[in-house]
Amino acid sequence: NDNEKWDYIEWQQETPANDYYAYCLPQKSYFIGNVFQIIATDLDTPNGAGSAFVFNEDGWFITNAHVMENAYKAQAIFEIPNERTGESFTYLNINEGTYYNLDKDIYIGKIENYNTIKAYYKNIPVSLNYEIGGTTYSVGYPNATALMEINEGVGVMEYATLADKLYSGNTYIYSTSYIAPGS
Repeated sequence: NDNEKWDYIEWQQETPANDYYAYCLPQKSYFIGNVFQIIATDLDTPNGAGSAFVFNEDGWFITNAHVMENAYKAQAIFEIPNERTGESFTYLNINEGTYYNLDKDIYIGKIENYNTIKAYYKNIPVSLNYEIGGTTYSVGYPNATALMEINEGVGVMEYATLADKLYSGNTYIYSTSYIAPGS
């Protein structure tokens, strides 16, 4: 019954109980105020692109550090119509970064004038709990596509090398969801 978050595709039969359930995918419109494409430039030449995620209504976001590496400036591109210019996308500048860690590949920054599109922001709950075999989604702009993609998959396994455990503390979750550079 949550039509704001889900596109209901079809009824699917679950075996062996022969029960039916609604197969659905997250709606792209649900994410347009949170997930955006980021273009980083070195003066006038683009040198990094990727996806980023806004995590609060003030415009603070997280992306990969390698996207922002050697960036002189960066721009956030949202699939939100710009009422002022009539364009189908809204472009906002990124003017502040507070955390950069290349080893963990994390960058946290703030979007300038995010309040102009704040009405599109959704407080999306995040959980650190997950289950191998559970449904996963990748949401972003793989391979620098112009439009957001949502891909469904399954969490297959956890993976961490000895170096990951000792130095970075990272543990990775393999998923069958399509992920490419920029996802």
